[in-house]
Amino acid sequence: MEEFMNLFGNAINALVAGDSTAIQQINEFIASSRSEQTQTDCDRLQAWAEQYNNHCPEILAKLENEIVREEFASGGEGLHRGWYCPCPIQDLIVTGCHRGRLLKRVTSRSKPRYRYGFNASDELIVAYTMAEFHTIPEIILRQGNTELGFGLRNNQIDTISECVFDEQGRLASYQFATYTANFGIGRHDSFVYHYDEQGLSSFDGFFGDRYHFIRDEEGYLDRFIIRKINRDGESYLPSNWDDSEYPMLRKSIRRVK
Repeated sequence: MEEFMNLFGNAINALVAGDSTAIQQINEFIASSRSEQTQTDCDRLQAWAEQYNNHCPEILAKLENEIVREEFASGGEGLHRGWYCPCPIQDLIVTGCHRGRLLKRVTSRSKPRYRYGFNASDELIVAYTMAEFHTIPEIILRQGNTELGFGLRNNQIDTISECVFDEQGRLASYQFATYTANFGIGRHDSFVYHYDEQGLSSFDGFFGDRYHFIRDEEGYLDRFIIRKINRDGESYLPSNWDDSEYPMLRKSIRRVK
């Protein structure tokens, strides 16, 4: 802990003093606070961002020319991409997250927050977040079993997401991070999904916890148990969550199997 705090103090002091090595020291501090697996994930996301950052305006223009239909949604605050957030259950277990709703038609009173562009294959390729004074586009690219999303601000990558799908087309992992060219990856969220013969059985995320789902008599996700994962990724540590069951939020609105 003392070494960790020293790194933090040195980085902040260098930044305040205008030291040319401040950015490097801050990056070293951020890296020191991450686990080995998290840093590996962040390095991969940063490599994606560095590969595409200088080409985003051209990619956006190309994708916009491929849009053949659009959808609009309201609400969706607190979720990446709103209604089409890649995480299938975040809004059902986290208070304050809501996917919003798709709009059947747009009027002067609709106030849509998201605009989605689809190509001729009906793939979502651009998602626009419609803020009060500006619109933030996210370009969505696919490479094999991987889907990448790059949110743009001033034609530069501001956020990056990575979705990896298994051989059956199910979401295996979802990563979301903020990015700047100077500091690299900032905030980083990681989710890993597990399945059984009935469907989604658990997922890893949120402070190293594993969420185990319990189904109702119709097979829909109904409740969940939270357990703290050990570093081996398999065994569990004692925690205040043990054996407590929690209901899915808004399950009457959106039911998931």
